[in-house]
Amino acid sequence: MGCILVIEDDADYRILLKDALEVAGFSVLTASDGNDGLRRMTQGRCDVVITDMLMPEKEGFETIMELKRLKPDVHIIAISGGGRSGRGDDLLRHAKLFGAHHTMAKPIILKDLVALVRTLMPA
Repeated sequence: MGCILVIEDDADYRILLKDALEVAGFSVLTASDGNDGLRRMTQGRCDVVITDMLMPEKEGFETIMELKRLKPDVHIIAISGGGRSGRGDDLLRHAKLFGAHHTMAKPIILKDLVALVRTLMPA
């Protein structure tokens, strides 16, 4: 079908997203932070990137800006639970300003994520 890059620092959540997307027929690469995600993006051709907003090393805002610079045509879905501050809605609203095409609040409804990714894949 297509390639998806999942950038998520929570290992359990990263595996959950990867498994759900693979069951739906997608090829999935994973990364534990923005720096790792950007390295992965330069190694392969992914059509969609799902990135968490709050991560160590390189947060979602920086990651989104660099992804847009490296691969302007990639579709970006920003995800966030808001962290300790509980400010997930603010983070996701700002993620769109930085270049994310879509946003989803955690906890992610997996069937909704799969449906969204399907609409973003090239024909």
